[in-house]
Amino acid sequence: MHDGFSVFLPPPRHLIVLTFPTSCFNYLFILQYIKDFYNKTVVSRNGTGLSEETLTLMYSLTVSVFAIGGLLGSLIVGMLVTRFGR
Repeated sequence: MHDGFSVFLPPPRHLIVLTFPTSCFNYLFILQYIKDFYNKTVVSRNGTGLSEETLTLMYSLTVSVFAIGGLLGSLIVGMLVTRFGR
């Protein structure tokens, strides 16, 4: 259900890259980069790598936390602007 106005407002670019794999060619590069970062970090600390399922879970949590952080930031920014100015 659309209100008519939201059709003209595209979603922010950073959300498209992280959450819509079919709309951005760089999705696979970003996905692999983050998974490699997680895996290299765990290998350097423990000497063993992570399974593909664990890497996918960690990537999913990263995307979720990113969205939740954006929501919380947008709710808090009004109070901060009022208190400290622009």
